[in-house]
Amino acid sequence: MASTLQALTKSVELIEALEPVEEEIRSIQVKAVAEELAMKEDLARVKLEMRKAKADLDKELAEKRKQFEAEIAQREAEITKKESWWKEREEMVAKYSCQSEDMIQICTDNGKLTSTTKETLMKIPDSSLSIVFSGVHQDKNEEPIQIDRSQ
Repeated sequence: MASTLQALTKSVELIEALEPVEEEIRSIQVKAVAEELAMKEDLARVKLEMRKAKADLDKELAEKRKQFEAEIAQREAEITKKESWWKEREEMVAKYSCQSEDMIQICTDNGKLTSTTKETLMKIPDSSLSIVFSGVHQDKNEEPIQIDRSQ
């Protein structure tokens, strides 16, 4: 019985010796759980910050896209306006410029060839050129018209 008592005493001593170790293990486990909770909170906070940052970036991107689209629309309007202005000028130039079919080749007495229009030659009413190009004479020849200014 003495050996049983000694075994029980030894068991109690071992159990008492294990109690501080178990306390330390529990303390470590509590710290680990607390650290894990803190890490989860940090992770949740970082995720929230990332969502906010993404929302801010998306908002900024949408604003910039809107600005660029407005700028593009403005530039397109300016280009369209300039194109119509140039087209009007081109039409005006075409209207008032000499068409090749309206051009007449004139050869003066010194042999110099000049291109002009009947309209230019008929600007002075009752002039000899005006009379010549009034439609009485045929002037659609391919040959230059000879004008003699020596008289």
